[in-house]
Amino acid sequence: MEKYSFDFIKIDLRLINNLSNAKRILEDNGIDTVRIDVKLVYELKLSCDIIFLDVNTYNVFAYCYKKSSKIELAEDFESVLKKAEPIKYFKREKTSDELELKLDYILEKISLKGIKSLSPKEKEFLDSQSQK
Repeated sequence: MEKYSFDFIKIDLRLINNLSNAKRILEDNGIDTVRIDVKLVYELKLSCDIIFLDVNTYNVFAYCYKKSSKIELAEDFESVLKKAEPIKYFKREKTSDELELKLDYILEKISLKGIKSLSPKEKEFLDSQSQK
């Protein structure tokens, strides 16, 4: 199973010989040569062996320089990643099932190892439950 669902196109520029060949290869792979600058793709061949394009925008977001297998991120794409907001963490109350499981765990621990085996947080939880 794939971990990511980012749609992209990988173009091996080493297979492109000239401008018309570049256009044909792009079209044969379903790439809209009206929306993409074919000349730019061909010119990237001077410094890169492979480029990665966003399927929706056709923007180059990563590339491999000539004779390198290391993938480099385009500066503007790297900037987008760095500015991305992290997911938010929402504290929620534990459900009664979760509380019951935790209480069962603590009581089992006491029965096996004694009350002195409890951590301060476990003791605090036990105290809070006994006051209900």
